[in-house]
Amino acid sequence: MAEWAVNTPPPDTISQEDLDDYMDVVQAALEIHFERERVRQGLWKDYEAKDQVNTIKIKADRIVRSFEIMNKNGSDVLHTEILNNVRDELLDIINYANFAVRQLKA
Repeated sequence: MAEWAVNTPPPDTISQEDLDDYMDVVQAALEIHFERERVRQGLWKDYEAKDQVNTIKIKADRIVRSFEIMNKNGSDVLHTEILNNVRDELLDIINYANFAVRQLKA
């Protein structure tokens, strides 16, 4: 079993606060992965690393488009909805990057 728990950062690297914030983001991405795996049951394993990277590109394009829409529209309600969507897309990019790395190891 892989040891992945990191409680304190190595000396002369990042602060404990930065590590905690970083791990909060990783945890949020992992929760999305858990949620989607209930439905998709490892479907990502059927696709090569290149396919994972293409999905990342699509998600990044959606994020850029979302920021363009926010710049054109002044609605705070729309901004909140778009930012929530952007957050979810960014967290999912973490998952797809993880899938690609794992596919490269295969």
